[in-house]
Amino acid sequence: MNDIEYIIKTAENYLKVCDKELIYKAYLYAKEAHSDQKRLSGDDYITHPLSSTKILLDLRPDIDTICASLLHDIPEETDKTIDDIRKNFNPDITNLVAGFTKLSKIHPLDENIEVDNLRKMFLSIAKDLRVVLIKFADRIHNLRTLQYVPKEKQKRIAKESMEIYAGIASRLGIYSIKTEMEDICFKYLYPKEYLDIKKQMDEYSKERLKFINIIKSKLQKVFIREGIKAEITSRIKHLYSIYKKLKKKNKNFINEIYDIVAFRVILDDNIKNKLYDDSICYKTLGIIHKYFTPLNHRFKDYIALPKDNGYKSLHTTVIGLGGKEFSQPTEIQIRTKRMHFEAEFGIAAHFEYKENNNDKTISGKKKEWVKNLISLHQEWHSNEEFLENLKIDIFKDRIFVLTPGGDVKDLPNGATPIDFAYAIHSDIGHRFKGAIVNGNIVPLDYKLKNGDIVRINTGKESKPNLYWLTSIVTNQAKQKIKSWFKSKDKDHLIKEGKDLINKQLKRFGYNELTPNLSQIDGIFGKKITLKERLEILEQVGNGAMSPTVIVKKIIDKPKIKIKFPKKKPKTNICEILIKGEKGYETRIAGCCNPDTEKEIIAYITKSQGISVHSKKCKFISNVPDKNNLIEAEWSCNIKDSYMITVEGNNLKDIMDTINPYQIKIKSIETNDNNIVKIDIKNTNFFTISKIIDKLESLDSIVRVIKE
Repeated sequence: MNDIEYIIKTAENYLKVCDKELIYKAYLYAKEAHSDQKRLSGDDYITHPLSSTKILLDLRPDIDTICASLLHDIPEETDKTIDDIRKNFNPDITNLVAGFTKLSKIHPLDENIEVDNLRKMFLSIAKDLRVVLIKFADRIHNLRTLQYVPKEKQKRIAKESMEIYAGIASRLGIYSIKTEMEDICFKYLYPKEYLDIKKQMDEYSKERLKFINIIKSKLQKVFIREGIKAEITSRIKHLYSIYKKLKKKNKNFINEIYDIVAFRVILDDNIKNKLYDDSICYKTLGIIHKYFTPLNHRFKDYIALPKDNGYKSLHTTVIGLGGKEFSQPTEIQIRTKRMHFEAEFGIAAHFEYKENNNDKTISGKKKEWVKNLISLHQEWHSNEEFLENLKIDIFKDRIFVLTPGGDVKDLPNGATPIDFAYAIHSDIGHRFKGAIVNGNIVPLDYKLKNGDIVRINTGKESKPNLYWLTSIVTNQAKQKIKSWFKSKDKDHLIKEGKDLINKQLKRFGYNELTPNLSQIDGIFGKKITLKERLEILEQVGNGAMSPTVIVKKIIDKPKIKIKFPKKKPKTNICEILIKGEKGYETRIAGCCNPDTEKEIIAYITKSQGISVHSKKCKFISNVPDKNNLIEAEWSCNIKDSYMITVEGNNLKDIMDTINPYQIKIKSIETNDNNIVKIDIKNTNFFTISKIIDKLESLDSIVRVIKE
């Protein structure tokens, strides 16, 4: 059976009505158009559209898609045009070929990328996904023959396929395409790692084959005993997936990870003309757990909460299936035949082809995702920004988080409650005050997990915080926060900056800024005008400058010159740091007697330890051994202790916030009114300020006061 006979025969097997004459006509037209062309392999060019179409058949395309696949390279590679195809074939076939021709001009990772073309590629998904399916099949065959391409192009094509096309296939749930693309690209992008994993897998497969058969046999006996009709298959992780897992877990050998093999229990959809519902999957899960011990933390219910690409299945991991010789945990996936088909072919399994109608619709959840792709080009303006968002928001691992009402939001892995708030609505994000996840108050940077139920607390006013930008991951949220601040006028930003600085000055017992902002004058070592002082407030207000830095400089600005005795400086006022560290025994040099306004340097003497000089001291300029000079600096505003009062109900949150700063705590007092008093020893205002900011950002804290 030759290729075109195989294509026609396969199509007849799954199509109710198969126009084999139309398929053959498309084949002959393509064969004639490519008659004088050869592939780089030396094969006749017609072998490529034939091979691509054979790959496409796994996705069960309609007649028009099969014909378009056979014709797909004609406008690009021959002297025939779209108009020529239009004269010989119906409008649907012509439009599919025209759509493919647009995609063939797109190379997303080229330096001179035309982002508009890349956007058209995504828009074509919403208009007619069949164009993308033809492109996938075309790309798979080109990857299979990549060895004939010049080496300088191999990596570019592999990288483009891995980052763009495999990513799209994954998001559409077409894993049969995704996995093959990734493994071939892996071979060209990381050849050494590929060979290492492949060698290990060859050895692993030989060792584990008998255990795979033992496990299948055990499961089948259990199902026969319990009256469950099921097909049991095994799935070995593909090479690139294994490589990523080893890298993530910082392992080198595949025998160090236990979920290389997963077993699939595929349940019959129709017994005695009665369709199973999803409950048969849960019943089968119960039977497996009855005979084999499950690992609680390894259960996933993708039936109750399907993945965004429509994937549905139950996943469980049990121990004891392999007997004493093979004691590793075993992953089992439970699904119906329909679920299995959808898991392999994703969105391609959901087309509803209507007779005598060119409209190809996409089912609910997928249609929503496709619509989201359309909005990309409307929200992202610059080329660089579009590509960056494309990689971050679309191709990152996804999580599914619910509102209390049951609405599901699809977010990147690592998303926080603030990302979730902005995913609901910009106004919800702007008025965000805190979040309750699964009934518990969580911090702002809490990493949401699959299935979390999130309730957002909001205030009356829109007041985003620039600090949020350090913890959120979605570009949607970042853009909306930045846009909000950019929309505020200059006067608003100056007021915002002044309020932030005054808040910290008050915290440390200093007066608020005067009307002419005199405290700011001179903090950068020179006098500045009122206009320049206002510009500093504006920068603090828009987040370009930290209020803590300004307040530190205001407090550090000396009012009275302090003269130190020739012995040790008063450590309760200022301390000398040697190479950034405190605790060294030092003495102030009598020759220059530097005060806190002077830059200092330390000198290691032979008999008197470390002496501290002004950097401009004549002794330093004439010192005989420069190697004995070491870095030194003043660290002022060190106090014997700071007392802070925290009004809140979660001591664990408080201590988890303070502990990373490695400070000494004199005492902690608590009372029945949710008041915690903490006496902190020997630290400076800068550290205290950061601690108070962090505490105030916690949802479990009402307020923090420095006494």
